[in-house]
Amino acid sequence: SRCICMKIDDEGFAYPHVEQNLCIDCGLCESVCPVLNRNVPRIPLKTFGAVSKVPQVVDESSSGGAFHDIATCILKQGGYVYGASFDEHYDLCQVCIRKEEDLKELQGSKYIQSRNGDSYSKINQQLREGHKVLSCGTPCMVAGLKKYLHGNEYPNLITIDFICHAYFKL
Repeated sequence: SRCICMKIDDEGFAYPHVEQNLCIDCGLCESVCPVLNRNVPRIPLKTFGAVSKVPQVVDESSSGGAFHDIATCILKQGGYVYGASFDEHYDLCQVCIRKEEDLKELQGSKYIQSRNGDSYSKINQQLREGHKVLSCGTPCMVAGLKKYLHGNEYPNLITIDFICHAYFKL
């Protein structure tokens, strides 16, 4: 019923706001909310580091170019790539690209929350149609997408998030 909209707080972060007059009390929002339904912490089975083999890609990237190479692979297979891009008002928004020449729009680390718009519903539709989808965002955005998909495992979905903070013992 589209009763949830995102409201910007004083610090510029978007949070869900329920329009009570539109709410039908179905409970779907609560069942997929990553804040209300925290995942059990997991210890990664494997950790990987990657750098593009293409020097120009490394030079144009802020984190070694792995995102570029993964995204290029998905695009060459006719898939969809979602990532963060600044709009004309310098707002960070989640956008979808379909062409390799548009990849530069998504490159460069942006360690802040982006506005999702309707990207989750588009991703859901594209996955159901059998398309490959790559979605890159903050850990909370990736968790939100997975909750939005109600735990459905899609072999055609690849997600990339970054670690907000971590403790490494050498």
